[in-house]
Parts: sequence; C-alpha cells; structure tokens
Amino acid sequence: MIDLRALRENPEPFRASQRARGADVDLVDRVIAEIGRGDPAVALILGDVDGIELHLTGGVWRPNDRDLVGLAVREALPELAGQGVYEVMDRVFASGSTYVGRERLVRLPREDGPPEEMFFDIAYHPQRDGAERVEGVAIFAYDVTSLVRSRRTAEALARDLGHSEERFRSLVTAITDITWATPPSGEFVEDQPGWRAFTGQTREQLLGWGWLEAIHPEDRERVARTWGEALNARTPFQQEYRLRRQDGTHRHLQARAVPVLEKDGSVREWVGAHRDVTRQRQDEAELERLFAREQRHASQLQGLASAALVISEADSIEHMLKAITEQAREVIGAHQALTSLVFEGDWARSRGAVSVSDRYASWRDWDARLDGTGIHSWVCRLNLPMRLSQSELESHPAWRGFGRPGASRAPPLRGWIGAPLVGRDGRNMGLIQLTDRHEGDFSAEDEAILVQLARMASVAIENTRLMAETQAANRAKDEFLAVMSHELRTPLAATQVTLEGLQDGVVDFTPATVEILLRQNQRLAALAADISEVSRAEEGRIPLSLSHQNLEQVVTASVAAAR
Repeated sequence: MIDLRALRENPEPFRASQRARGADVDLVDRVIAEIGRGDPAVALILGDVDGIELHLTGGVWRPNDRDLVGLAVREALPELAGQGVYEVMDRVFASGSTYVGRERLVRLPREDGPPEEMFFDIAYHPQRDGAERVEGVAIFAYDVTSLVRSRRTAEALARDLGHSEERFRSLVTAITDITWATPPSGEFVEDQPGWRAFTGQTREQLLGWGWLEAIHPEDRERVARTWGEALNARTPFQQEYRLRRQDGTHRHLQARAVPVLEKDGSVREWVGAHRDVTRQRQDEAELERLFAREQRHASQLQGLASAALVISEADSIEHMLKAITEQAREVIGAHQALTSLVFEGDWARSRGAVSVSDRYASWRDWDARLDGTGIHSWVCRLNLPMRLSQSELESHPAWRGFGRPGASRAPPLRGWIGAPLVGRDGRNMGLIQLTDRHEGDFSAEDEAILVQLARMASVAIENTRLMAETQAANRAKDEFLAVMSHELRTPLAATQVTLEGLQDGVVDFTPATVEILLRQNQRLAALAADISEVSRAEEGRIPLSLSHQNLEQVVTASVAAAR
C-alpha cells in the first residue's frame, strides 16, 4: 500500500523499488506522471498474474486495507468481477489498443452498507516490452462520481422545470381560451395566435388597438376605458365583456391581465388571459328563469286561492262572470281575458264578461258575446284546454282572422289560451280565454292554473244558478200559497156567511141554499186537487188531458162563486 501524496512529493523511493522488481522504467515513469496529474486509482498489471495497485490513502476504495501488490488482479479485486472492468482489460491486453471509458459505472462494496454506485473515467493503456509485445496494462481510473451526480441533478432539475413549464402551459390552456401579451403601452405589437384563432381577426386587424373592434359595441368603450386606467395605475385588469367569435356570435369572456415588473418597479410587459364564461352565464340565467318561474307559480297558486274567495262572494251570475274574468287575467298575468257562459249550447243566449289592461282600455266596453265560431268553439266542443303561441294561432284553421287589427271590433290576439267551463254532468257551459301574456308565451303552468280556475268557476256558476233557481222556486211557492190562501178564503167565506145566516134565521134552508153550500164545497175540493197537482208538478209527474169547455158555464160558475 502506497501513500500517493507521499509518492507525488518524492517519487524516487517508489521508482527504485519498482526497478528492483524488474518493472519497466518507462511504465513506472508514466504511472508517476499520471499520479502527478490528479488523484486516480492506479493499477499496473504485468502479465496476467502480477499486478500493482496504487491509490490514495483514504481515497476511492481500500478493500479492507489488503496488501494487493503482487497478487493476480482477479484475485486481488474479486469485487469488480462482472462489471466490465476485467473484460475491457482482457480486450486491451489482447488487442494492444488503448481504451478510454467515460463515466463508467462501478459498484463498490461497503462494509457498513449496500454497494455504492460510483462513476469513473477509466483509461486502459497497453504496456509493451522492448520487442513491442504487450506485457501488461496500466489502468488509470478518475473518480467523477460527484460530477456525474451533480450533472444528473441539474438535468433532473431541468427536466422538472421543463415539465413544470409544460404543465403550467397545459393548465393555462385548459382553463383559458385566449392568452396574450402586450408591451407597457397596452397595444398588440406582435401576432397573438390565441386571439386570432378565437376572434377570426387577421394579424393586421388585431395589431395596435385593432383588437378592440372584436369587442361588442355596447362593451367597447367600457373595456377601453378600464384597460387605460389599469395601464396608468399599473394595477391588475379584470373585466367581463362580450367578444365576437370567428363564427360571428358574441360570447361572454372574462378577461384578466397583470403587469410584469422590473426590479425598479417599471412595467416590462402585460400578460393576460381570456376565459369563455358564456355557458356559466347561460346556466345562471336559466337558474334565475327557473327560480322566477317557481316564484310566479307560487304567486299564481296564492292568486288561485284568493280568486276562490272573490268568486264565492259574488251574489249573481253577472257579478260572478266579472269576478272570474278579472281574477283569471290577474292570476295568469295577461292583458286580455274573456269569459263566456253558454246555456244549452245556445250562443245567442250566451252571457259574457271582459277584462283588459290599460293597453286595451278602448275595448273595455266591447260586447263580449261570441257567435260560437272560431278558435274558442274548439275548446267548447272538445271540452279540453288549448294553448297556442302567436304563430300557432295564426296558422290554426279555426282562427279565421279573429282578433286581427281591423278585422272586427274585437281586440287583437297575441298568443292564446282557453279552458272550458264544465258542469257536474260533463256538459260544456262555456270557456275562459286569455291572450297577450305580459311576458313571453303562455306556459304549461299557466294552462294548469287556468284549468283549475275554470273548474272552480264552473262549480261556483252551477251553485249560483242552482241558488237562483231555488230562490225562484221559493218565490213561486210563496206566490202560489198567497193565491191559494185567497182562493180558499172565498168559498170558506161564502160557506161561513150561509151557515151563520141559517143559524140566525136570516137565510132560509131551501134547495138554493143547499146548492150554494155544495158549490162552495166542490170549489174547496177543486182547490185541494190543484194543490195535489202542484205537488206532482214538483215531482215531475203532471198528467195532461184535453177536454172541451163551455165558456158560458165557466163564466156563470165564476160569478156564482163570487156571490
């Protein structure tokens, strides 16, 4: 074992010992020269059995401080077997050609752990004798492990940085639709591929301030103003505006830009990105629409309950029709409403009520009676609701020009919805119809509410009619009873006078007197029969019979009855 530092400082003892062993002087000098250049692990292999292994004390590798000089190389260093070291040595010895390997991996065993991977620049030089025959191989191995590890670390960092940059670019591409950059002035001075691909503007069109032309005219002034304010204040820019896409449609985009500052605080450039938020805004609008629809439906249900109270308080058919029409227009939210009540399908005797908003104030006195033709007749004939948009209404064969301006005295129709009034027996009693909704077309929810209102109105109308008929019947009974009371008093009074006259002796009991009493009794029997007939009439069992009458006898009997 030789200390290379000592050998480097004074090589003569080593040179003398090697000469004494018969080593080649030139080879020994080259070994000493290589050692002087650095700190290699040096092996001088003579023949295939003898060898010299030189290294730094505490240097690259000292296998158990074994004395390796003079041993066969494979016997001295069995740990290197199978790692290419001996294979290259044999090739150099056989071919006589020098071999230089860069950063060769060698796994060196360690007593306190697993083998350590190390890297060496290795040079194999064939050693020749006086006859130019190869008699050995000089091997110089320089430890470059630190360099390799440092370079690999740098390469890994570079790869990670590249991956991070690629990942960042991919992320920006994934979450944005346009990326761009401008100088501190805020105008485009170079091509912007993302902007050009989205807007369809050419390079010439977008340069300078031409990019503003792709912004919706209603948003352009605001964007230019706020962008200028951000440039002057050197503060981040954030705006949402409509940008024309290459297909001509305008999309909602959210724009963000930040200044990139130099160390002195000046702006080096602005970088920005646009993200298409059209779908998000559409979803928000749809949610608002659904929420408004639910609120409107809840309001309609509340209005339906209120309508039931208002309708129930009506004291006549006319008042009820008016209440039904007003409530239908208010609950559904329309400018026109018309209710028609038809008796036995006879439109000539129909009754109606109309309700219009201020938009149609000139039609408030319109005669709402219809003739049973047109689109409303379908609702009455089918006893089913109908709902039509304006285009569907105009194309319907039953429209027949009803409601066209100038076509009749009726107000114009703008969309239409109708629901039938149906009695308990399933027969049609008319309809409720509305037109010109406050906003948009009539919806399925409007139709459902109107159907419910029509059902309530049908019940209320029938109840009112029954009430009116009952009241009329009661009045007829009262009148009948009054007449009957008078009719009963007449024969009773005549009988009472005759009997009192007989009792007082004023009237003689003669055949004439008896005839008067019998006649009055017959009259009472006839009145009783008439009362029985009225009872049968209420039950619907009136018998009809035809007979000839003598008018003279009828008059005579009436005069006699009045005596």
